[in-house]
Amino acid sequence: MSAITAPTFDFASALPFFRQSSSNTRLAEKNNDPYLGVKKTADVTYLVLQGLKQKLLALQSLPENWDGHGSTQPNPLAVANALGWLEEIYVQIISAKLEWRTPHITASENGEVVFEWWRGNHELTLYFGADHQAEFIKVWGTHIKNEMADGQLIEPVGILTLWKWLGA
Repeated sequence: MSAITAPTFDFASALPFFRQSSSNTRLAEKNNDPYLGVKKTADVTYLVLQGLKQKLLALQSLPENWDGHGSTQPNPLAVANALGWLEEIYVQIISAKLEWRTPHITASENGEVVFEWWRGNHELTLYFGADHQAEFIKVWGTHIKNEMADGQLIEPVGILTLWKWLGA
């Protein structure tokens, strides 16, 4: 039986599939940018949110009693509502030059879509129902009256106050 050996390469010589250039800096010049003048925000937003959108859409495949505790199947209208809010929330946060944090996405026992973020002892939870509404709960302790607050998120710009609180 013969031994199999890995091929060897001479790394001192140039690789045949790369064309060497006299200057690597020319690639970084503005006039050589193939995306010069192209609005990049939409492309970046698409890439950042694509995985989250896939998670949201996957919620629609959960059956009744998906958690073994009698929870309702996520409502397709709630998923659509959350999809609409996701990009709006992201754009508001990035436009305000705040740090984006990826939410934990799940479903509630009532068929709503839930986004959750944690930072230190601050927790922010958004609930999206089938009624095109978004509700929030912010928690900074265990006392219901003194360390929790809830309300309705009326417009996407309202996320900024909550987001700044989360990061405080």
